[in-house]
Amino acid sequence: MMIPKTGYLYCVYSGDGKRNRYFNNEFLVSYDSLKKSIPDCSVALYTNIKFDNNYGINHIIYDENIDKRLICKAKGLLKTPYDKTIFLDTDTIIHRNIINDIFIVLDEFDFTCCYGNALPHRGTIYPDLNTGLVGVKNNDFTKQQINVWISKYSGGNDQTPFRNHVFMKNKSKFHVLPTYFMYRWNHYFSYPTQAVLTHSHEMSKDTITKKIINNWTEGLQIEN
Repeated sequence: MMIPKTGYLYCVYSGDGKRNRYFNNEFLVSYDSLKKSIPDCSVALYTNIKFDNNYGINHIIYDENIDKRLICKAKGLLKTPYDKTIFLDTDTIIHRNIINDIFIVLDEFDFTCCYGNALPHRGTIYPDLNTGLVGVKNNDFTKQQINVWISKYSGGNDQTPFRNHVFMKNKSKFHVLPTYFMYRWNHYFSYPTQAVLTHSHEMSKDTITKKIINNWTEGLQIEN
């Protein structure tokens, strides 16, 4: 079977090798939303969970010795079957098929992802990069950098070593996606206090903040 050049990758591990809530309540829900948005996309799953593949998952990469830490995603990326991969955390819901355009971005860049807004780099010129959505071109350079990411990981948060040792040293190889590619509450909640400038004829940050709050319902109406 010929493997498509582009595809999506998930990683799910289990302490006992059996299906768990991350598989049942997150991965399957995210996978379903992805297939509804892009029915013909190819999907790979890196896992130590044994299950009957009744879901049409294109590639199951089974590893009984999977690393049961957050850095699992990096190790999964080293095993991707695709030339260009979009990695997704299991706790994601896909709303628009524009996510597929990330593959076009990977024609020009080696990595792409979104800025996060977490400590310790919240509100700085180079915040952390949220690794719940990462586009990667499969080549010698990215494999080398992913191995650096793995080697600098010491447990806990995987985003800090990714920022410090991959992004900060190779910024020209990255395309940072627009903020709306990742709808995540902690990306936005502190924006008013972190604002660097206000661009408005009202000349008031407070006015802009209130407009955003007051127009929330209108924005939902536009969406529907």
